[in-house]
Amino acid sequence: MAIILVLALAVSIVTSNISANSFTTSFSQSSPGQKNEQITINAIFAEPKDRWDMLVKGALDELRQRHPEVDIQINYTVLPYNVTREQMLKALSSPDESGIDLVSVDQIWLGEFAQRGLLADLSNRTENWGRLSDWYEANLDGNLYDDKIYGI
Repeated sequence: MAIILVLALAVSIVTSNISANSFTTSFSQSSPGQKNEQITINAIFAEPKDRWDMLVKGALDELRQRHPEVDIQINYTVLPYNVTREQMLKALSSPDESGIDLVSVDQIWLGEFAQRGLLADLSNRTENWGRLSDWYEANLDGNLYDDKIYGI
């Protein structure tokens, strides 16, 4: 369920050159019928790839059920952990490049990314969502910076 909210709250950020050692995967909506709108969500994640394949597929299935009128695509790159931080910083700091909507930021990097203005403050959106009580407090605390929620 959390990845669905993350996808719904995806922030508009950008990417540049991604490591040649990365894996890129694309899932797309393929139901019959006319779609009124097309949405492509671009993401960068840290390994393990099989975990993201499973989570993205589940999130896409849920999004398809909730929004059958929308043609949804999710394109994502899974990077080796040891290059993820550097590649994300490079991608998110280049606003003139193609857009990244979603990243998996390690909690130890969250403050740095938020302080640099690379992440969106999700506080109002998560409060309106009304399900923060579903999260373990320790996990939620790891997504806070300056008393604002930057990750879920």
